[in-house]
Amino acid sequence: MLKMGLKLCALSAVIALGFSGYANSILGVAKSQVDFNQEFLKQDCANENYLQAQMEQVNKDNDPIFVAINAGSIARSCGDFNKSNEFFDLAESKYKYDVDLESIGKKKGQSLQQA
Repeated sequence: MLKMGLKLCALSAVIALGFSGYANSILGVAKSQVDFNQEFLKQDCANENYLQAQMEQVNKDNDPIFVAINAGSIARSCGDFNKSNEFFDLAESKYKYDVDLESIGKKKGQSLQQA
């Protein structure tokens, strides 16, 4: 009986670890984070095209919070503090609009349902 329980626990652990490794790939997050890590490690601070391309992605609402925070980090490490602040301000405003307003709407909806 104890042996069966241990086998079941081990099997559950292996399955959970297997699925957790695929979760980021399925959601598309892992590729973006890996790409950012590579860009951060071998950044070319003289290349203005990179930051401009990132700004275009933010303006197109192509995962703007993630892109703005990552581009702001790269701009900051390159010493371009004005551009870094611009990216971080954009990320903050997108967060306030996209996430905070959504939360407020959900809270209002829930309170109306309870009434």
